[in-house]
Amino acid sequence: MNLSLKQKEIIEFTDGSLLVTAKLGSGKTRILVERIKFLLNHTNHGKVLVLTLNSLAANELQSRLEEDIACVDSLKRATVGSIHSFCRDLVQSRNHMMRVGSKGMDETLIRHYAGHASGFNDTF
Repeated sequence: MNLSLKQKEIIEFTDGSLLVTAKLGSGKTRILVERIKFLLNHTNHGKVLVLTLNSLAANELQSRLEEDIACVDSLKRATVGSIHSFCRDLVQSRNHMMRVGSKGMDETLIRHYAGHASGFNDTF
C-alpha cells in the first residue's frame, strides 16, 4: 500500500486520540482501517473502541476490517459501532445500576417522557 508520510504518521500515532480531517475521497476510511489494524497488531493489551456517527459507517469499517484475514483474531479486542448503539448498549447493560424497572429501559423511558409530552414539539 502506498502511503504518504503524513498518512503513515497518522496510522502509527500511539499517544492517545487523534482527529483527522480531510476532503471527501481522500482516503480517510482506508487510513482509519489501517490505524485500527496497526493498534490491534502492535499492542498486546487493551481494547480498541471505534465510534462513528452512524451505523452505515460503522458497518463499512467492520466489513473492511473483517476482509483482512490477518487481523480476524485481533478483532476480538475491538468494538466498532455508532455512538448511538454504543450508548444504548451501555445503558442496557448497566440499567440495573440505574434502578430501571424490570419491564426494560425503552418502556421506562417512554413512560417517563409520556408524562412530559407537553414540553416536546416536532420542531426541535
